[in-house]
Amino acid sequence: MLIFISLICNILLRIMADEELNLEFVEAFSGRPKEQRNVRKVVVPYLPIEYHTTLKLAKPFKSMGRSLLFFFNYIPEYLYSSEIYIEPDLYAGIAILTFFVYFFVLNLIFVILNISPMVLPEEKQLLIAIQLPLTFFISTVLAFQVLNYPVLLAKKRAWRIDKYMSSFLRHLTVEVRSGATLFEALQDISRADYDVISRDCADIVNSINSGLSFEEAIEYVVLKTKSEPFRRVLLQIESAFSSGANMGEVLMQLSRTYFQEQQVKIQKYGKNLEFYSRIFLMVSVILPVMLTILLAMTALMPVIELSSQMLYILLIVVLIVQLMFITYAKEQRPAVYD
Repeated sequence: MLIFISLICNILLRIMADEELNLEFVEAFSGRPKEQRNVRKVVVPYLPIEYHTTLKLAKPFKSMGRSLLFFFNYIPEYLYSSEIYIEPDLYAGIAILTFFVYFFVLNLIFVILNISPMVLPEEKQLLIAIQLPLTFFISTVLAFQVLNYPVLLAKKRAWRIDKYMSSFLRHLTVEVRSGATLFEALQDISRADYDVISRDCADIVNSINSGLSFEEAIEYVVLKTKSEPFRRVLLQIESAFSSGANMGEVLMQLSRTYFQEQQVKIQKYGKNLEFYSRIFLMVSVILPVMLTILLAMTALMPVIELSSQMLYILLIVVLIVQLMFITYAKEQRPAVYD
């Protein structure tokens, strides 16, 4: 019940601010000067407060955030991967600020309910009993979700990269084998519509135009991406470029290897989906029908009383099982669209 309430609050209270990027930490964190970056906007989740105001309010919690990073030491890496260029201890301070904001707001709601004449005395006693545990639990859940927000963004970013990997490899191979240089091919891809891949290629092109070497420009994108296929392709391109190998042949081999891996993933996904589909049919179709028939038969007996709550519980269980199956099928699906 507590988890359900926290998820509802999470959905209702998720108001995102979309303001200009704070670049104070970009140079120290990424190792790249500000003028060599393709600057984009950043979002602050869950807080209905203006972005720069959020940063100011979170600064007093930086020392607490620094202590929190001892337990969540993956936060700096994922902040960079998700393109949230905020100091890690300041971002952890935003999570702590989120906890106190929601803890205060939810307790204020409970206080208003307790002094309201519309609430019965018995209900007030119940509200007093659950006030602190419930508000503490919901505030903690939201604070941890703020901490894990860069992880979710980085994974989503990797999924969006994998979605266009086959198109990217095909485009790059055709360009290079037709006589274009690798830099010209990356320029052409940066102007194409390959979502995150086009943006990363634009980062590489802008970095090279700003004076960085090709290897350094590739390294910064490799450090940022969480897509293993994209990272592997970039590293092999960098190695082939440094050694002076035939780039067209290297890209052909990379494309061939990637497509073979995708075929294996699709076959494995089909086999797993077939197994879980049988379990899904058993739990969400056959079992509910059998239970409904059993309940209808027991309702005819005067000793056993059939409650409508039992049917509602059965319906909720079936919906949860269906949601779990759909979520699993969506999460495990390979990002193959060509």
